[in-house]
Amino acid sequence: MTDAAGAPVPAAISPLAAFALKGLGHCWMPEHGLFSHRHRLDGSDPANESVPASDPFYSLTALLGMSRLPGQGRHTDFSVAEIFNTAADALMRKGVPRYAFGMCLWASGELGIEIPDRTSREILRLLENDAACQTFTAQDLGT
Repeated sequence: MTDAAGAPVPAAISPLAAFALKGLGHCWMPEHGLFSHRHRLDGSDPANESVPASDPFYSLTALLGMSRLPGQGRHTDFSVAEIFNTAADALMRKGVPRYAFGMCLWASGELGIEIPDRTSREILRLLENDAACQTFTAQDLGT
């Protein structure tokens, strides 16, 4: 289906998906361009807790979930491609777990968004380092 301008109109999403996206909106940190590591529901202020080494992973996880929706999140106010690029670039931060790079690969494949060059080079560097590969955890490999 297309709109009046001829642009594709994403299929409707389920009430559960709409509810989840509404909740995800509370985790949005516009100042970082990412979703928060944690969102407190107990009324604490601030409700969002940013953990710079974890925010990119959680953002990529949210995008992976959006990839399963009709239109891959195009029916939201979020720019999936911008968030993906921000998160992929943020993987270069100190302390980001290695499994976050696997999430980047997975989300990239599901969303059809190319990984930024700098992040791609880092992933290749990790994979070409035999000593580093020997220390991968199950989570590193499973993600």
